[in-house]
This record gives sequence, C-alpha cells and structure tokens, in this order.
Amino acid sequence: MGWSYLDILKFYYGADIVLEKASGPCVGDSNRPPVGRVVHIDCEAITGWVQDPDEPEVALRVHGFFGGSTGSSQAIQVVSVSTTPPRCDSDPPCPKAFSIPIPYRLRDGKAHGFQVVALDSRAGVDAMLESKTSVFRCEPPAPFVFPEDGLLRPVQSLDSLNAWQLSLGQDLALMTPSEFSQYVEGPALPESPLWIRLPTSYEHATSYAIVDSGLLRPVAARTLAAWRVSPDSLRTATVEELSLPRGSTFAQTPFVVQKTDGTLFILDTNPVSPVLP
Repeated sequence: MGWSYLDILKFYYGADIVLEKASGPCVGDSNRPPVGRVVHIDCEAITGWVQDPDEPEVALRVHGFFGGSTGSSQAIQVVSVSTTPPRCDSDPPCPKAFSIPIPYRLRDGKAHGFQVVALDSRAGVDAMLESKTSVFRCEPPAPFVFPEDGLLRPVQSLDSLNAWQLSLGQDLALMTPSEFSQYVEGPALPESPLWIRLPTSYEHATSYAIVDSGLLRPVAARTLAAWRVSPDSLRTATVEELSLPRGSTFAQTPFVVQKTDGTLFILDTNPVSPVLP
C-alpha cells in the first residue's frame, strides 16, 4: 500500500499537521490576455480599441494579417501601436485606439480576408480581436497628386528601399500603363532619407523637413507618421541646411508603383514647383 500525500507531509513535518481547505475561488492565471474589438473598416484603415486588463494604461502592439492567417508566410503583416484617444480622461484608463492601414497592394477590386491580433503587454497570450466582418473589397487608390503637379522618382536599389522603410506588401499600389504614362520621370529618390527637425525660431508652418537633392522640403507631422518616422529620432537642422533653397512639400504618403520591367518608383510632388518662400 502506497503513501498518501498527507502521510508524506506528516513524515516530513510532524504527525500533527492538518490540511485545510481555502474558501473562495481558486487563484487563476494572473496574466490575462488583451481585450478589444474591430469597430470600423473602410478602404483606408481598420480601426478599433484594445486594452490589457492587467496594465490598462499601457499601449499595445496590434498586428493586422491580410491575405492569410496569423503566422502564414502568405500573409501581409501591418503593425500598429495603440494610442489613447483624444478627449479621454477617466479612471480607470480609457481603452487604447488603433488604426491599421489597408495595404495598397490589396486594393485591387478583389475580396481579401484579414485578422487582427493584439499582443499581450507581458508577452503572454495574444488575443484575436472580434470583428463583424473578416473580408474587405476595395478599388485601387487614386494617386494623391495630379500628373501636372507630380512626378515618378526611381528607387535606386533594394538597400534604398529598406533605408526609406518602404514595404512592397503595404505601399505598392496598382497603376495602369495609361496612368503611368501621364506622369513624367523625375530625379531618383536619394539612397536614404535625411529627415530633420526645424528649430522653433524658424518661421514655417511645419516643424519638420527633409533634405532632398539640394532642397529643404517641408514635412507635416502626419507625413512623418505615414513614412514610419518617429519625430523623437530627428536631429535639429544645421545652419547650412536651413540656408538651402526651399522646395515643395514632400510626398504625403509612401505611394510605390512598378513598371512592367520591374523598376520601382515613388510618386512625389514636383520638388521645385511650386517653390515655397
């Protein structure tokens, strides 16, 4: 006859040891998965809210998987970091808002599936967020600049593509040969970007700029976000950079197109037309 668990405890700790039952529910896993849901989807973005019940004030990473399930090699993955929505001042903290842009590449008039996953703040169990639909269908995006005001700039190399943080899964848009022919080809995109912060004493409507082919071109804060650039990573412009000729506002979003021969271009406003004061 074997020893019971109680017999073993008595052997080690004494014959008077007693096991008592605790009252109340059992203690569960202290790390709970995120909660949230997809609230809206259109041809610009998938938006919704998310929150970690263990750390409600912490921003979470939210991943969108397009054209394949989570972990699939066929899926296009887009990452968003949740932020506190405006006009939110409550206790406990408000849920965080997220926005995942729809990849240009999948705006082709066909139906595509998607999944949205919120990552746990403590590297625990991630959560797939609920959505009323898991399919979208969008027509190709219209270029953000007309042919008379824009041009196509060749991307010089794969290294340059990476230096600009361009994603063929997310940024490559469909453009027909007839649409392509309406735009002139401009100077090549620099091998790497030089984003800078403008000093507060500099009189201009924007706080940021890019040095591009000998020009100082203004950049809006939302443009930085679209190009996946953190303002905190920028240095202040030098005196020499501030003395450069002024160019037009830089491309508001990374809009990549491809010729039939495989050459990649970004759509940009004409850097020298109009020239800003």
